[in-house]
Amino acid sequence: MNKFTYYFKNRFVYFFFFLSSFFFFFFFFCCLFTRSSSTIVSNKRVNKRKFIPPAFSNINTKFELLSLEATLQLASELIQAHNLNKDQATALIQIAQMMASHENAEEVKKVQTHTLPITIIHGVFGAGKSYLLAVVILFFVQLFEKSEVLTVGNVRPWKLLISSSTNVAVDRVLLGLLSLGFEKFVRVGSVRKIAKPILPYSLHAGSENENEQLKELHGLMKEDLTPLERVYVRKSIEQHKLGTNKTLLKQGHKPVLLRTQYRCHPAISAISNDLFYEGNLVDGISETERGPLLEWLPTLCFYNIKGPEQIERDNSFHNVAEAAFTLKLIQSLIASGIAGSMIGVITLYKSQMYKLCHLLSAVDFDNPDIKAVQVSTVDAFQGAEKEIIILSCVRTRQVGFIDSEKRMNVALTRGRRHLLIVGNLACLRKNRLWGRVIQHCEGRRDGLQHASQCEPQLNHLLKEYFEKRAEEKQKKSEKDKSKDKSHSQKDMV
Repeated sequence: MNKFTYYFKNRFVYFFFFLSSFFFFFFFFCCLFTRSSSTIVSNKRVNKRKFIPPAFSNINTKFELLSLEATLQLASELIQAHNLNKDQATALIQIAQMMASHENAEEVKKVQTHTLPITIIHGVFGAGKSYLLAVVILFFVQLFEKSEVLTVGNVRPWKLLISSSTNVAVDRVLLGLLSLGFEKFVRVGSVRKIAKPILPYSLHAGSENENEQLKELHGLMKEDLTPLERVYVRKSIEQHKLGTNKTLLKQGHKPVLLRTQYRCHPAISAISNDLFYEGNLVDGISETERGPLLEWLPTLCFYNIKGPEQIERDNSFHNVAEAAFTLKLIQSLIASGIAGSMIGVITLYKSQMYKLCHLLSAVDFDNPDIKAVQVSTVDAFQGAEKEIIILSCVRTRQVGFIDSEKRMNVALTRGRRHLLIVGNLACLRKNRLWGRVIQHCEGRRDGLQHASQCEPQLNHLLKEYFEKRAEEKQKKSEKDKSKDKSHSQKDMV
């Protein structure tokens, strides 16, 4: 479907959802058309400026929505049942007003004036955007089921379509639905990194459905381009990924803001609150609820690494010193009893990601937990979270594109309890945004450490761990030998 061009199809509800760290867009476009013997639905394009929600339509169909009072009552019940906060409740009420039936022309005119057929929800990280969408879907399902509608057998005259720019975002919504006890959905798309609980509800789609335009843009990056041309191509790729998001924001629709975040320790959320949200963010979680997993592990820390960046043929960067320190940090965490699945490593360059993955697979650590550590780029981590996040910044000569506000906001807000930044202090401090990040770290106890100073502690932890493992192996070996000897003596008797 072309951008902002809507085709009305009978018996369908189109419901669009775009999710990122910055924006959660909820579009409810067109819907609830049924054919009766006296009604013919036009297949012409609908003028978006004249589009009105189904509740305002004068088309005489066999589908009757609930009254405004009943619709708002349903919304209130869901708000109470699912503990929506004030901002989330505001969003659901606005959607309910849009979908309600109205008794007279004056009421319709009043609601048309104040209610747009589009609801935009701008939510901060960890604000419960996916959870809210899951509740909104339940609202629609219950609204339609309570409405007077003529059904043919088991066929329902309405359907919902949920769409997002990433598979992860869709999966988070569907996981939310499953947690609420709703499983009447089919997930379509790539299954390479699908959330396992959703597999039974998935239709498998192959790579032939990938967007050809985006593939062409990525292909251009492999060609011999000037630095300026490369900047233009990167910008085109970013705009393509964002799709209609920015265009919508420029159309004058005032978004409903979700200000309360429930993910990060307040010291971690304070960085993005300062850098990107002008102090409007509210913490829905306390420091006590996000206490440290280990006594020696800081909640927020910048580890200064002295080691040069290196560039690959594909113009991606890696940093061997950062990768080695990150590996040691991961080993120390696991040696201290942290499960690998609780650790996430974010890097802003694919070359560094490959370097770290190689080190993790090649290291002789004798602990399967190390394979459970997730190592990904910023884009792949969008919408995800871990108890501990290690962020490898890589660059040492200039900041490069790691000062992208969107990428920074995602990278800095994935950790629930700990955010450990590994980078070059001298380089990053010169940058306006990263300089402020470092200031936040310096304001915390043990928030700024030099690798050369903290490595002895990590080495000591690993030494104790390996000695303990060796001792356990020795005891097990002696025990096995004792058993074998005992069995041998019994056989002789």
